[in-house]
Amino acid sequence: MVILKETLHFQPILEMVILKEVLISKSADKELNVTTIDPPYQYEVFGITIESEIQLSGLTPSRSERPGQSQNKVAVRHSSLQNLIEEKLPGTEVYNNHSQELRIHRLDDGFFLHHEEIGLLRASTNAIEVSPNETAVPVDIEWLVKNLGLRLVLVQRGYVVFHASAVVIDDSLVAFAGPSGRGKSTLAAACYAVGHTYHSDDLVPFTASKTDNSVHVPPGPAQMRVNHEVVRSLQLSECRTLPDDSKSVIDTSNRHSTTIQTIEVLYLLQDGETMAINNIPIKSAVFELLRHSYALYDEADTKAANAHLEACGQIARSIDVREFSRPRSLRKLSRLVDVIEQDLSK
Repeated sequence: MVILKETLHFQPILEMVILKEVLISKSADKELNVTTIDPPYQYEVFGITIESEIQLSGLTPSRSERPGQSQNKVAVRHSSLQNLIEEKLPGTEVYNNHSQELRIHRLDDGFFLHHEEIGLLRASTNAIEVSPNETAVPVDIEWLVKNLGLRLVLVQRGYVVFHASAVVIDDSLVAFAGPSGRGKSTLAAACYAVGHTYHSDDLVPFTASKTDNSVHVPPGPAQMRVNHEVVRSLQLSECRTLPDDSKSVIDTSNRHSTTIQTIEVLYLLQDGETMAINNIPIKSAVFELLRHSYALYDEADTKAANAHLEACGQIARSIDVREFSRPRSLRKLSRLVDVIEQDLSK
């Protein structure tokens, strides 16, 4: 049996990734252009310089070359990948969801992805190649590259990638993790609204230091997606709204991290009637980190499984993992931020 693990419970890795964008993308931002140019577009995200033939909205443009940093570059280019498919996709299947029209296979040097509606994508440590279907619209191709392609690159590079949001509070980087819809982006937006610095939304990659016990997190795109009612409640300036989407895109460039930060606390969000923060013991924390991080390997790939387990163990020994139980109420968002600030000041 081939499986795709997002958690130790064998939950699907991408159930929290493939959100409403795919379903509504055909009606969203049709003015986006997929254009091959010379020189290519350049962006900075997650400590990586992206050189792309495709314009990728929401990413910070790179203004200068970085000598000696070629290992941190990822090329995004159009490529003919149809010749790689004969009777089946190459490599070992690690994900297959018919309702999402998506299959992912693991290769020796990366991943191969087939989205029946959008097209083909191959991701390695330093390249994302995309071969879109003739009927694919530009915004869908952009989504495939930014959300799935870049995610696969980070996993291939050895990051432990979480579905989370991260903010800097009084010089301390913290992250909020939990299932889709648990309120991660809402809580991070509440922290941002009272003056704290935004770091990343939806995708938060961790990497443990090889020289000390610190865990580093590179900054993500300078934008966040939150529900319209959250925007109104927090009085945030709206950047743009996708048609037929329940969320607004907020520009955070005025107060956004630009450097890699050392994370101190990962809060696991839980619904509850009262507000409470409790430390999670290291052994239980390892299990929770496995549950909330992305992993793409089948049950026979013991090397990848052991590497994922070892990385989560090192993270659990290096940072505090805490359960944050709180009521779901927009009226109490400011109070939630106060509770977090008080917890960090102890």
